[in-house]
Amino acid sequence: MPVAGTGTVYTFSINTGQGAAGAILPGEHGFPYAVAVIELDSGPRMYSDFDTVDLPRLKIGARVQVVFEDIGGGMVGPNFVLTDPS
Repeated sequence: MPVAGTGTVYTFSINTGQGAAGAILPGEHGFPYAVAVIELDSGPRMYSDFDTVDLPRLKIGARVQVVFEDIGGGMVGPNFVLTDPS
């Protein structure tokens, strides 16, 4: 069954890399980043992560579009990017 490549952010969490004791984890881990649940316009939900550049614009209800990224080993996987202009 085909599904839409568009949807909205259903919920998300931002990982800052700050541990319980307040220490910041080393920068090579790519902190901060967000993990979101995307609700596709056709109904199903999927997970996606978002880079630091998108964090200020990330919000519940934000519109997104699927992109396919190289995940290594000759494989590609779906991810989402924000399409809202603000």
